[in-house]
Amino acid sequence: MRVRAVALYGQEPAFLHRVRVKGGWHTRGLGANHPGSTPPKSWEEVGQCWAGEKHAVVDVTSCGS
Repeated sequence: MRVRAVALYGQEPAFLHRVRVKGGWHTRGLGANHPGSTPPKSWEEVGQCWAGEKHAVVDVTSCGS
């Protein structure tokens, strides 16, 4: 199975997650900041939170993302 969506470990995917799109990973969910105008991030940036800390990510593809 291909990973299509990830979330920070311990976070609710419905609130904030990233989905694979052309060009990288795009932030989605209720807590996404300006999802329509924010460009996709590279895989290296996927686990980085707003405070600049790096977190583990988990596959949440099967959560309906």
